[in-house]
Amino acid sequence: MMQNNFTSGQVARLLGIPPRTIRAYLANGRLHAEQNPVTGRWRVTREQVIGFMRDNGIEAEALGKGANLMVVARDENRHRILIEALQDGPWRCDFSDSCAKALISMGAKPPDLLVLDHWTAQDHCQELVESIRGHERTESVPILLLSVPKDIEEIVQPDAVIDDPKETTALREKIEALLSR
Repeated sequence: MMQNNFTSGQVARLLGIPPRTIRAYLANGRLHAEQNPVTGRWRVTREQVIGFMRDNGIEAEALGKGANLMVVARDENRHRILIEALQDGPWRCDFSDSCAKALISMGAKPPDLLVLDHWTAQDHCQELVESIRGHERTESVPILLLSVPKDIEEIVQPDAVIDDPKETTALREKIEALLSR
């Protein structure tokens, strides 16, 4: 089911813009919406969000997508495989080539699912996982590990593992299952 009304926080997350900036846009009329006179909360319709995106050169295709995935893959070939496998899914993907970059990105906009490649898992993986699990905003973000040896799996303790990410059907099914929890 497609969402027709958004809060200012949802709009901020959807567009990747800080909530304070969205509230400023709402207050000065740059983003049109209705404000509840009692609570002061904003209600932005889908059409208003699309209009704002169009007026500001933001691609509106992201609006139809649901969850945000953070995909971390250091190996160029694996990165390409994952882009091809995930780009047409019912989600938005942010790709990173290192755990350190992913951690910075996640601080600004936590994903709904972290997909972590084995080759990247060796690069600050434990820091990334500890940061995710140790923060109340991200502690419930599921982690999907790809092609992982048992020793890394024991360190990370993922929510799910996929042995071969080239099996795109299994990968997409696993992602959908984790997102539907």
